[in-house]
Amino acid sequence: MEAAGTAPAGTTARPQVKLAVGVLAGVSAVLLPRVLALSAQGDAARLVFFPAPYFYLAAGVGIFVGLVMMMFEYQVPARPRDTFMAALGIPAIITGALGTASAADGVARAEREAAQLRELVARDYGIGKAGEPIAQAGEAPVRFGIGVDAPQFIVVLQKAVSAEDAQRAQQDLRRQLPGAQAIGSGQSYFVVLDASPAGETAALLAAARAKSLTHGAVQPVLVEVKR
Repeated sequence: MEAAGTAPAGTTARPQVKLAVGVLAGVSAVLLPRVLALSAQGDAARLVFFPAPYFYLAAGVGIFVGLVMMMFEYQVPARPRDTFMAALGIPAIITGALGTASAADGVARAEREAAQLRELVARDYGIGKAGEPIAQAGEAPVRFGIGVDAPQFIVVLQKAVSAEDAQRAQQDLRRQLPGAQAIGSGQSYFVVLDASPAGETAALLAAARAKSLTHGAVQPVLVEVKR
């Protein structure tokens, strides 16, 4: 026990207490965010939040934080509450870095799977990409977090030689595709499925649906939109 008068009431300088409080703070900071995320998931989600190695990670982080707090507060009287709050900042940095790396890997994996799906749909429906980009007005919205800087496409149903020709083609196509719309880009004229650009996956599925509805009468292509 500490000698009387060496520390204010309610404080402690014992290294064992510093270690225990640091371990508790480290384990709590690693496990608690996943517990909250798990509680927010629906029954349909099949996500594994706590694989066995994660508990070893939590224990390792807890011991590391405990040792760091022993060093930072060596022979420094402090309330356990203050030590706990100070210790939380260390695993917050570690778990933040791990969470960012995990999110980035998840986004990359999802994009690879989407690319495989797009390749299969494009091959089965015979839908290709045109090399002529169409300019899009306005600026891209500012987004925060991790995402994929994916190109945007519109589905071109038919290319026209003039604005009048595009308008006539629009009227004909709207009998089966109500969303068909004539647009112009520079000296080029097109009839598109929808003037609003979309990601490659959404555009490819829309093109496949249009080809199916017209029984192959149109041969849609994806045209990238310049931003």
